[in-house]
Amino acid sequence: MDYFKFQQIFIIVLNLAVVCKSTAQQPPHIITILIDDLGWTDTGFHGSDQIKTPNMDALAYSGMILNRHYVLPSCTPSRSALLTGLYPIRTGMQGMPLKGGDVRNLPLSFKLKPEFLKNLGYRTHLVGKWHLGYRTINHLPNQRGFDSFFGYYNGYVDYFKFGHNQTVAGEKIEYFYGYDLHRNGEIYQTDKDTYATRLFTREAEKIIKNHNESEPLYLYFSHLATHTGDDDIGMEVPEDADVNKTYGHIKHYGRRAFAGCLEELDKSVGEVMEALKEKNMLDNSIILIMSDNGGHTVSVDLPPNWSSNWPLGGTKFTLFEGGVRSVALIWSPLLPKGVINDDFIHITDWLPTLYSAAGGNPKELGIFDGIDQWEALKRNSAVARENILLNIDDKTGSEGVIIENRWKVLKGGYKTYGSYDFHWGKPENIHPNPKYDPNDIINSQTGQIVSNLKHYKNSLNHSSIETLRKKSTVTCQPLVNNIPMNDYGFIEPSPEVRCKDFCLFDIINDQCEVNPVENNELIKFDNVESRT
Repeated sequence: MDYFKFQQIFIIVLNLAVVCKSTAQQPPHIITILIDDLGWTDTGFHGSDQIKTPNMDALAYSGMILNRHYVLPSCTPSRSALLTGLYPIRTGMQGMPLKGGDVRNLPLSFKLKPEFLKNLGYRTHLVGKWHLGYRTINHLPNQRGFDSFFGYYNGYVDYFKFGHNQTVAGEKIEYFYGYDLHRNGEIYQTDKDTYATRLFTREAEKIIKNHNESEPLYLYFSHLATHTGDDDIGMEVPEDADVNKTYGHIKHYGRRAFAGCLEELDKSVGEVMEALKEKNMLDNSIILIMSDNGGHTVSVDLPPNWSSNWPLGGTKFTLFEGGVRSVALIWSPLLPKGVINDDFIHITDWLPTLYSAAGGNPKELGIFDGIDQWEALKRNSAVARENILLNIDDKTGSEGVIIENRWKVLKGGYKTYGSYDFHWGKPENIHPNPKYDPNDIINSQTGQIVSNLKHYKNSLNHSSIETLRKKSTVTCQPLVNNIPMNDYGFIEPSPEVRCKDFCLFDIINDQCEVNPVENNELIKFDNVESRT
């Protein structure tokens, strides 16, 4: 063979080997979409006929539905657990979410997920809600591992004006108000009349569009939706007329406004998918979608958002399933397609799991409570997690733990609001619903994108959609609830919580926590109290 021809062939083969090796070692893009106060039964893939969520449904049915995904009962604790991989009792973030101007902050001694991912070459961005403290500059997102931040620091803001208006009840009533929209530590006022979901989606699209796809991307998209706006307004939608037309079958305005808010969020999921498709990033992406806690269906003091956890018991702030069993899905060409994962997963697991997926060794993370689930997810097989600490809040006396992936032990409750412990928000009892149509999912923006991917041909079809939906819908007979509720979703406080002393539930056979196991069954566990 001619020497020069041999040399050319050798160079070509060498280049191909380098390209293949480079491609194999390219860490996946990670997009985490965190939804605020979404209820268990608000999405189509968990059985809702009332509100259309075709883009999320398309990802759920073509990806993996996480059917036993657990979080903390409110905003700040869940966010701290997500970013640190630690139970909030270790970071001081358990209990109530941070208030406006709160002196508490996630301590600087704890390293966060974006800081770890930057060590693996990731570009890191946060869009939306922070809610982990802003007492000093060093507590802000840009100083905690994010290359860019666009969003708000507090727990919620007005959807159009971005004001944070909070009534803080304590020994005396205090009012906190301020403008809260920031870009990289500076006040941002250019688009302050744009609906929040649309504004944040536009930012996420811009980040993806401008990203160098040869570098791994970590986008933490932490939505305002479906939380209420400020304390005086409640739920807000872009156009009342559009929502009334689309959701005229929902008679109550509060629930109708929630539907419009959720519809905008679902459209946002489609736009993010479109942006990733345009950059040819989908083949090497992990998309994780979850709610930070259960829906805030009713309330004693703060405006509720009219979400629905039905038929699960409890609401946001409680340790019942409706408060801590979160809507969640994960989609990636790297994972099995069209499956339901019934293994127990906790929000603390995502730090070691995603770090492992990115090519890192979780041992490099130091001490953490989460479990690396990546290999188990890839095989859709049983995981190592057997126990979950749901929370310990000394201030309210609320404690909860799941033992052996079946037994749930609860003690105490949220403040003295025992009313929150019951079953709320049965949609079809109040409103007639349209028929669920799989064509809406198949023809959605995300449905079309997924169906055109090489490895997802025919992954969305009527048969698979109906089968997966049936399997991921909880059916049980909840407790009868006679607590009065007014037209604004407010209820009377009950001084008696359901589990003043220990309650034990078999959450495999009693998902709605209707029938506590007899107390003599507690003998099965040594030192139950010490395990909570």
